[in-house]
Amino acid sequence: MSALLLFMNVVCIFIHFLNITNKAYSVVVLANNINNILLCGFLILLWATDLFFSGTFTFQNHRWRSGPLCFSASGLHLFHSLSSAIFTGFLSFCRLMVVIHPFDTKMKRTKPVIKYITVLGFIFCWLSLCLCLAEKFVYQGIMTELCILYVDPTKREVLTKVLIWIHFCSHLSFVVAIAIMHFGISVKSQESQMKIPKSTKDDTSKSLNIQLGILSTSTIICWIPESMIYITLMFLPIYPIKFVAWTPIVVKAVNPIVMPLTLSVFSIKSMLKEKSKKNEQEALLGTPVAGAISCEHQI
Repeated sequence: MSALLLFMNVVCIFIHFLNITNKAYSVVVLANNINNILLCGFLILLWATDLFFSGTFTFQNHRWRSGPLCFSASGLHLFHSLSSAIFTGFLSFCRLMVVIHPFDTKMKRTKPVIKYITVLGFIFCWLSLCLCLAEKFVYQGIMTELCILYVDPTKREVLTKVLIWIHFCSHLSFVVAIAIMHFGISVKSQESQMKIPKSTKDDTSKSLNIQLGILSTSTIICWIPESMIYITLMFLPIYPIKFVAWTPIVVKAVNPIVMPLTLSVFSIKSMLKEKSKKNEQEALLGTPVAGAISCEHQI
């Protein structure tokens, strides 16, 4: 799973590096890809540790949970959990601003977008570090060998309960907000298509609706079940550790895999469409022309 997650996001980064028509949009996609790769780092770290302690992990449990590697893995997982909703929501917000204010929005300029992403990343980095330090020094180590702060086998840790409810409320809010923004993007895109003569219309609006539908569905499938699992574990007296282990491996990895795959496919389709239009114009005029940016590629 970690290999697939890494491959999808690296491919998406490469494709959007080729996108010279909208660098600001590519920067936001890049931020989401890097954030997803952090989850991949968390999974690889757990996998490598499992191989290293194979057969002796029971005796090394406390050493692992109180060590720097588990602390680092916990920080990676927490940073991704806290920032994934913000970065995904920011991507949707940028696309919405582009269709509402196509000429004067800051979300089409690279420098403001980089500034916003840097500030958000810095905030969540320090927040994750502070929470992990609190877990490590107040409770003398991470509570579980999976290095996930959302799980507390003792049921006594207040910090874990607060984090679980923050995780649930924030992700639920962003699922609703992202769905609303995607609906707004779809409506504005259809309005723009209605102003275009029938002879020049294409399937941009339909393609965009499919893309937004896939992205909205993947966030719901990923974030809501993950939050419900952590809430359920709060009230279960005992539960199999494998049930907890498969949460970040399968449930949490849905959106980090589906999102770059979807963005890559539709970006390739958009770039090929622009190249085809440019070639047709060159063939008609007999001179090279600059390719126009399609509505789909702008947003």
